[in-house]
Amino acid sequence: MLKQWCKIPVILTILVLIPVQASHFRGAIITWKPGTLQNEVIIEYRISWRMTYSSKFTCDDDIIQQGNKIGGEGSIECFQNCQGFLGQLYYKCTDYSVNEDWSSGRGRIIATLNPYYSYYGYSKSFEFGFSGQAWIDKLVVGSSGSWMLRARANLKTRSDIGRINSSPTAEISPIVRLQRGCNHSIIIPVSDPDNDIVKCRWAKNSKTECGSVCESPPNASMNFDTCTITYEAKQTGWFAVPIQVEDFADVNSTTPLSSIPVQFLFNVYNGSSSCEKTTMFVDPTPPNSACIGVPFNKVLRVAIVARVVNANRSISEIKTISPLGMTKGHLYNVSSTDWRMNVSWSPTNRDVRNTFCFSAVESSTRTESDKRCVTLLAGISPPSLLKDSQMPPGKVNPYNTKWTISTDGNVLRASRPSFIRLYNNTGYQLEQIDASDTNKLKINGKTVSFTTSATLEEKQYYYFLFDFGKF
Repeated sequence: MLKQWCKIPVILTILVLIPVQASHFRGAIITWKPGTLQNEVIIEYRISWRMTYSSKFTCDDDIIQQGNKIGGEGSIECFQNCQGFLGQLYYKCTDYSVNEDWSSGRGRIIATLNPYYSYYGYSKSFEFGFSGQAWIDKLVVGSSGSWMLRARANLKTRSDIGRINSSPTAEISPIVRLQRGCNHSIIIPVSDPDNDIVKCRWAKNSKTECGSVCESPPNASMNFDTCTITYEAKQTGWFAVPIQVEDFADVNSTTPLSSIPVQFLFNVYNGSSSCEKTTMFVDPTPPNSACIGVPFNKVLRVAIVARVVNANRSISEIKTISPLGMTKGHLYNVSSTDWRMNVSWSPTNRDVRNTFCFSAVESSTRTESDKRCVTLLAGISPPSLLKDSQMPPGKVNPYNTKWTISTDGNVLRASRPSFIRLYNNTGYQLEQIDASDTNKLKINGKTVSFTTSATLEEKQYYYFLFDFGKF
């Protein structure tokens, strides 16, 4: 017998007091995909600025709801195999923090890249990006220095998939706050519309990818395959974090199909709190890495609930990085330890994958909870498990290890670890099957098959639970 575990998500907004810093750039992400015309490229970006630097960077809930463009400082320029101005960096604000003094939003530029002719003909490889000055003046490396964000694209039709490549995508808050004296793990949420292998690396000065901040941050290491930064926070201060995210055709390939820049800031602060997280998210907050389908013309309504360790603490802000079209309610207290923010979202564009990330900030210590990121699939109805579709049905042989279940819609594989969990009749978890592992779970349209290793006992009752947003 199968049971399905399902939750509904919600979101929060909160404040933290941080000293105001001079200069104004707070990082950016540049991605791309092919347009419909020859050599046409759709450049999409998230860009973040110090909000009090200029009124053109001002953002609040009304500005987000109105969807008006702000900013406009700087432009995307062609660097290689083409030349000139591609578009001004206006953006629709999606997120802001009064306490950390930043606004962040998304923008899009559609441009035609006219390649240079050479002895070998016209190349389909291009480089473009954004350069300027100045980073924050408190940077330990590259104070008030220049920035350089460089994207690489190839508009040649791929032989393996029969169409032009699209770059990977990524999301990260412009400022990640870390307590000194603690070891931290920071995951860069990445995905790829072509389901390519995605890896991360440090941006390189030799490739002209990082301006004045190429040697930052010190004491940091990266797992290139999981895009996870491990950081031993020994020194207080501000550090720029320059990364390139790249996609590969398969696990054996060493030549990236494309490369995109991801740059943001670490703020390492002195704190008296334990390195253990004392603020956490609780139900009905969606789990980390959940994948939620939202049909067009439908509204997803979720709740984010953060819990502090005792009634003497409170939540000051829920920091978010959101897709376009998301509306966030006010943060409010629902019990002596729990704080809630409601969020709603309806797809406003045709981008299938949209990432929503959030973390909670505790008022007195200014420590942050672990970050959670959720994938929102625009225009896709979430599949439901069909009753009595499991195989084998009813009573089963205790040595059975192969299981199949059907849904009412096509299934997409989880991009991050998410689990089918096997329990006995006392509620004890015997096993978990990672739905993102192609070796452990097979998907064929509307049918899901997986294998367990636990030995079952005769005349006992067992059940499976599927994590929220597993598919």
